[in-house]
Amino acid sequence: MRRHLKLLWTVVLLFLAGCTALPTAQPFVSPVAAPMPVAGKRVLLPLLATEPWIGGKKGLAGSPCAVVEYADAFWYYTWSASGADCIFLAAGKYEPGRAWFVPMIRDPEKLISAASLGAGARIRIVLGPNEPDRPDQANMTIAETVSLMRWMELRYGPAGWQIIASAMSMRSLYLEQIYAEYTKQYAEPPRWQALAVHCYRPTAADCIADISYYVDLARKWGLPGGVWVTEYAFHPCWFGEDVNGADMLRALREAETLTRWLEAMPEITAYAWFIASLRADDMAGAIWTGPHCGTRLYAPETGRYTTFGEWYAGTPWPEPEFQAFLKRVAREGHVH
Repeated sequence: MRRHLKLLWTVVLLFLAGCTALPTAQPFVSPVAAPMPVAGKRVLLPLLATEPWIGGKKGLAGSPCAVVEYADAFWYYTWSASGADCIFLAAGKYEPGRAWFVPMIRDPEKLISAASLGAGARIRIVLGPNEPDRPDQANMTIAETVSLMRWMELRYGPAGWQIIASAMSMRSLYLEQIYAEYTKQYAEPPRWQALAVHCYRPTAADCIADISYYVDLARKWGLPGGVWVTEYAFHPCWFGEDVNGADMLRALREAETLTRWLEAMPEITAYAWFIASLRADDMAGAIWTGPHCGTRLYAPETGRYTTFGEWYAGTPWPEPEFQAFLKRVAREGHVH
């Protein structure tokens, strides 16, 4: 009898242990596995228990949603921890859908609770500090960046947020130093899903070289989300003084070349042109808004989309259509 009772209790305990065991952690679903969008259509993935992605790589640095929709972007961010998805209605050239808002913890002064982070967003991906290696941006030491990234992991990770590493300004050893210092302090590597980088170089080839450096790091560190290019642009004024002529055409060619590469590279998860919309008096200097240098897609003071706006809405272009677009810009001049 005792033997039977003992056996019964063993079975009961095993059953209870199975019922109370912690659930197995779900692996991160890599965004690079998402289907590419069909030309002229939005392909939105269902919201899953693990993080969904957005059906396409193209995003925008900045808002408003009207510009995000015009650009046919699938995601956007505003350097803010607070924001909401853009909801598109059936009107216009798009099917009903949404563009995902991706929050950012720009610097230590922009901390926010997990409950408030991206309260109007349905995708749980958060960007790390913006260019901590630059004095005019987040301006953080390696130690400060390590501390903030750890804080983000401990606060947001348990709530299901996937964390993207701090965005670096082009090629920089800063990120490798952050990774090494983090590993040294906490005896484990940072729990990043992807790296982020910005690129402002005169040619697509220069940007490809910089971005490839981060692709190699993502491979080396085994990051499933690859690399996000969260800012890039090409200023016509980099190429000369011909405001309406060859300089604009060169900038468009370089931009299209890089964007096609970003779309083709499986390790590139997402990219975003800088900038969606900006008033001419919003920033010192004409580097972002002027007739020869500006890269904005929309000029709010005139209510017009720019030549860059028209280009980005169509990119990546089929080659014949891109050549026809360039010929029209050469003939008619560009809108800034």
